[in-house]
Amino acid sequence: SSGINAELRIMIRHSDRDIEYRITEVEKSASRDEEKVKQELYDALRDKNKIIEDLREQLAFRNSALEHEVSQRQMIEEDRKNMALRLEEALCSTQDVILSTEETQTV
Repeated sequence: SSGINAELRIMIRHSDRDIEYRITEVEKSASRDEEKVKQELYDALRDKNKIIEDLREQLAFRNSALEHEVSQRQMIEEDRKNMALRLEEALCSTQDVILSTEETQTV
């Protein structure tokens, strides 16, 4: 009976050590998995920030291009207005010449 008890105690101790070893291995594995997940999250966040930065750069470039286009259109519109004024002035002076010519011819 005492021999069986001693054998049982030895088996229980071996079983306890085996269980402790397995628990330790599971904890190590869980820790490695947690580090892996953390790294994956960090990488995903870094990639997301890179994409956001790229989009900001594209937006800044497009805004700059639009501002340039608006500026060009404003200059063209200003040129058109100036040309219209010159044409009107030329027409007026031509009409003045025609009227003065008609007046001298009728006199």
